[in-house]
Amino acid sequence: TIRDTRRACARGLGSPKHAGAFPMERLPELPDTKPPWSNQGPLWPSRTLQCGCWWLTREIELSNAVVRDVTRPEPDSVRWNLPASKSDPKALAIARTHKCSCGGLANGVPVVDPDMCPACNLWSQMLSARAFSDHIREHPEYFDEGTELTRGEHFPLFPTSKGRFPTKFCMVGTIVSAATKLNLETILDNKPIFGGHSLRRGGAQYLARSGVDIWRIQALARHSGSAILLYLDGVHADCFRSKFGTIPFQCARRARRSTLSAHSWKSTRLIFSLR
Repeated sequence: TIRDTRRACARGLGSPKHAGAFPMERLPELPDTKPPWSNQGPLWPSRTLQCGCWWLTREIELSNAVVRDVTRPEPDSVRWNLPASKSDPKALAIARTHKCSCGGLANGVPVVDPDMCPACNLWSQMLSARAFSDHIREHPEYFDEGTELTRGEHFPLFPTSKGRFPTKFCMVGTIVSAATKLNLETILDNKPIFGGHSLRRGGAQYLARSGVDIWRIQALARHSGSAILLYLDGVHADCFRSKFGTIPFQCARRARRSTLSAHSWKSTRLIFSLR
């Protein structure tokens, strides 16, 4: 319909595609370096993917984010005012918060390794982007290419090496490059496996395997209907043995290997603060 077409244009998305889920549990295997992994891709690519998985973002949301979108409403929490969603393309009222789960902020309760902490990764990314913005302001002759760069509060949260916003294509290229580094197949039947929704699907499935309630994942993904079930693809059923959500031993052991300790299942409220 015309309404759907207008909404798709406003949020910078085309028709829905079922991109493959990125294996979030393998993110710690990637090098935590500054240089981009794809041409005109974002700096700090590993941290970019961490943020995308934990906040269940699309590639367009990563591309459009600016440093002012990230705040600390409480000493142990980091909030992200998301720049685009199906219901709110202009970010008028969509924000989600993660609490620190590694103990790095305000001496919180450590339940994950620091390199997998959602709050610390996003906060570090914001600080790095601001520092890079200051560097560009001090040395503009190395970055200006005939057009004025965005600076200050509107500087890209995930900037390229030129201080610009990465395109959707380049953001997807970073996801594909990460999959290649992990020796994953990226093509199936002459079609790409990973796409703009891969971090969103991968993060949702990781949380489901970790025993997080579906309604919490749905709220974090900003889904008002049952669309979240398409992202989960049934993986949540593997981790629930009864209607009370008891997590079987095999699931807990599998989760330990993905760096999130079994203790965190009992501490979900310490990790997630959805507002």
